[in-house]
Amino acid sequence: MKFIYGSEKKFEEFASRLNDKDKIAIVAHHDLDGLVSALVASKTAFPSHLGFAQYKHPFVLDVIKKSKEEQLNKVIFLDMNMDGLENDLKPLENISEILVIDHHKAKYDLNSKRTAFLLSEKSFSAAHTAYNLFNKIKTFDQDFLVACALISDHQYDLPKALGFIRKIEDKYKFKKSDNFWESELGKLSNVLINSAIYFGDKEQECFELMKRINSPKDIDLLKKYSDEIDLEVKRIEDDFKSNRKIHSWGYMHNLESKFNLTSSISTRLSDDTPDKILIFYSESNGLVKISARRSDSKFDCNDLLKETTRDIPNCSKGGHAPAAGATFKAEYFEQFKKNLFDILSKS
Repeated sequence: MKFIYGSEKKFEEFASRLNDKDKIAIVAHHDLDGLVSALVASKTAFPSHLGFAQYKHPFVLDVIKKSKEEQLNKVIFLDMNMDGLENDLKPLENISEILVIDHHKAKYDLNSKRTAFLLSEKSFSAAHTAYNLFNKIKTFDQDFLVACALISDHQYDLPKALGFIRKIEDKYKFKKSDNFWESELGKLSNVLINSAIYFGDKEQECFELMKRINSPKDIDLLKKYSDEIDLEVKRIEDDFKSNRKIHSWGYMHNLESKFNLTSSISTRLSDDTPDKILIFYSESNGLVKISARRSDSKFDCNDLLKETTRDIPNCSKGGHAPAAGATFKAEYFEQFKKNLFDILSKS
């Protein structure tokens, strides 16, 4: 594997120091890529603490507190965007050795004597990278889950990711389709994505159910949760078609739901209009969540949200060219819209 930062040797050095006396924390992003990454890593690095988080500034500070309280000597971050958090990592290095496996943009190489920072090429999701690394130590048999994580992160247009997905399709004799979401593997991915959404901030429950998946047929354990999300998605899609705001660059829509569907819905609908920018927003508990999509990758949504939130304090944001998200206090929503329209009117 090739890495933008770090190397397989750096991972091997970290892995060689794992032992039965370790007290390990695994902290992963709360989406499917993060959940599968945690499943892969936990087969080798048995966690004393397992947590799931969003891309919010305090999450490293929370881990520092937990490490002090529970005397954790190793911390593994999976699918967590560390860009801009280099100052937060330094105090953690004084307590624990750190492994970071990620695929988001990062300005700085965070590797040090105490930190192994493995930033993969964009064709690898965090789960795919974790699988390639940890699988050499202890076999992870549920490789089909890794393929589902790649599909969930829209990596199927990239050659290396596509090669792995096709290999899994052939191995399990899955029915294929030119539209990945209509393929057998795509439909399994949808059940898993929906289930992660259904459980929301109860990621531990979803993780425990996913631990029971040993074969593709076992994904049926989650179907009842997925079906409820599918009904809600259908309602939102109908509302989008009727009430979306149409602009020269694409569409903007207020998404209202008891489930956290902003990211999932915007991804699904962007596949139907790949040459349009989609901006979804939702408000809850005084916070606005933004999801930006353009699935043909001819416009960088990650850069767009960085620019539109540049003057908004305490904003958490992250993503990739085709898909990005941001969260900030509701009082700054009008400023965000002004920035958005100013930028897109010039593009």
